[in-house]
Amino acid sequence: MGGGDEDGSMQAAVQFFATNSKQIVHDVSFDYYGKRVATVSSDRCITVFDLNEEGVWKESAKFKGAGYSMWKVSWAHPEFGQIIAVSTFGKQVNIWQEGPDVSTNTERILHLF
Repeated sequence: MGGGDEDGSMQAAVQFFATNSKQIVHDVSFDYYGKRVATVSSDRCITVFDLNEEGVWKESAKFKGAGYSMWKVSWAHPEFGQIIAVSTFGKQVNIWQEGPDVSTNTERILHLF
């Protein structure tokens, strides 16, 4: 029947990885394809992880929002680009878009709208 073991049971693949957050992680969101994860935490940090070819989650971006703890995070549909919406304890919603960082010549950075 596909997807199961010989006895017909299903086994979930669970993988743990360190977020290196200094405080509580409040929310985790996978992108549309399941290849990227964003986390938000009480220390006002948004962290993005990418799944590499070996199947290991690697931190690809980390930045600190201003003001309040981050509570919820959600990826936009890929037709809109690499966009993350974040809600804060201060009743704000911040929209972040990924793009090139021309100042440091790095591959990507998240910009606040």
